[in-house]
Amino acid sequence: AGCTNKATETSSGAPGATPAATAPPPALKLVEPPEPTAAIPSQPAKKAYKIGVSLYTQDDPFYQALRQGLEDQAGKDKVTLNITSADKNLNNQIDQLQNFVSQKVDAIIVCPVDSQGIIAAITAANKAGVPVFTADIASKGAKVVSQIASDNVQGGRLVGDYVGKTLR
Repeated sequence: AGCTNKATETSSGAPGATPAATAPPPALKLVEPPEPTAAIPSQPAKKAYKIGVSLYTQDDPFYQALRQGLEDQAGKDKVTLNITSADKNLNNQIDQLQNFVSQKVDAIIVCPVDSQGIIAAITAANKAGVPVFTADIASKGAKVVSQIASDNVQGGRLVGDYVGKTLR
C-alpha cells in the first residue's frame, strides 16, 4: 500500500483518469448597499476642495480600488485629490502628511503604514486645523474625524459561507 496523489483521482478513484466534469461554483451575489442619504450633499460645495491622500501602498488591488473610488467620486464632486503612496514606508508617509499640511489641503485621508508611528504627523495636521480621516487601518492615537474600514469578521463569514456552498 502506497500513497496516491488524490488530485489526479476522479470520483471513481481511478488514478490518472480524466476528472469528471463539475459544475462551476455558484456566483457571488454581493450587492453594494445604497449610499446613505446623510452622505449625499444637499447642494453643491461652496468652494473647490483639495484633499491629500496617503495610501499604504499602490501595489495591492484593494488600494488600487480605493484609489479608483476616490478619483471617481472626486470627479463627480469637483474635488482635487493629491494621491500619494507611502509604499509601506512610515517615513515616506510622515513626509507626505507634512507636505499636505504645508500645501494647505482642506483634509487628509491616510491609510497608516504604522498605526502608532503616524500619530505625530496626524497630531501636527490637527494643530494646523486640517481634518484627518483614516481608511482601512486605524491610528492608535491622535484625533481623526472618522475611521473607515471594512468588517473583516463579516468578510470571513461570507467567504466561509461561499466555500461551504461551493464544496457541497
